[in-house]
Amino acid sequence: CVLTCHNEFEFAQQALKLNVQDYLLKDTLNPEDLTAVLKRIKAKLDAEQQKKEKELHLQQIVERNKESMKRDFLRKTIYQSIYHAKEWYVEASSFGLHLHKQSYIPVLCFIQDYRLAKDAYQSADVLSFSLQNVILEILEREQMNPVFFSFEAKESFIFFPFKPTLKSDCFGNAAECLRKVQRAVAHHLHVSLSMMIGDVFHNEQSLKHELGTLLMNTNQRFYMEKDAIEKKRTGTYFTDKIFSWYEEASTEVRQLILERNEERVAP
Repeated sequence: CVLTCHNEFEFAQQALKLNVQDYLLKDTLNPEDLTAVLKRIKAKLDAEQQKKEKELHLQQIVERNKESMKRDFLRKTIYQSIYHAKEWYVEASSFGLHLHKQSYIPVLCFIQDYRLAKDAYQSADVLSFSLQNVILEILEREQMNPVFFSFEAKESFIFFPFKPTLKSDCFGNAAECLRKVQRAVAHHLHVSLSMMIGDVFHNEQSLKHELGTLLMNTNQRFYMEKDAIEKKRTGTYFTDKIFSWYEEASTEVRQLILERNEERVAP
């Protein structure tokens, strides 16, 4: 809206070119006209804001659906047989894994003290969505073009393109990016995220094998410190029940300490 004492056509023409909503003269200004103009401007701004919010909501739905499809794709790859390799490669490429032209370094990310983290965010879905957003924001800034896949409630994967040269350290660059992710997750979400780096995979079968060994390497994961980044070591595998027992026991101990209820402590 332009409020002016000039009534020349050139001023009005210039105002229209600048997308001005209305043109009022001071000499003949009616307060009711000004009020009406301001109401129209407010209504238009409100409508634009609602449109942006709706577009953002739709975009979030699309992104959630895509992440859900990526998660299902990874689960089928790990737990089911791959009968049609050509179709598998096409689907993998649509999710950012271009195994037909390069290899990748897999990284398993998992939340430490998962029960406490989930309770702090009220639900597993809220925690997973928040974690995904923070990780993706960091990865989008990286020149290595890493690819993120959510997997289970407390586990996810990051794949780093592997392009070995004399001047580049792919594993070192990946570790530096992982530290940025850890710092961001700790700062914004107050969540401890540990990571295990696997061996390079080159095709669908080596990916299937490598992700399986990372998930099964529960022995090393059990003894990893908070916010640790370690290379995968071979060893004896535990059953996943040991983690649920440990998390349940640690949560109960913390709760007892907070309550200071000696009657609940069995001798």
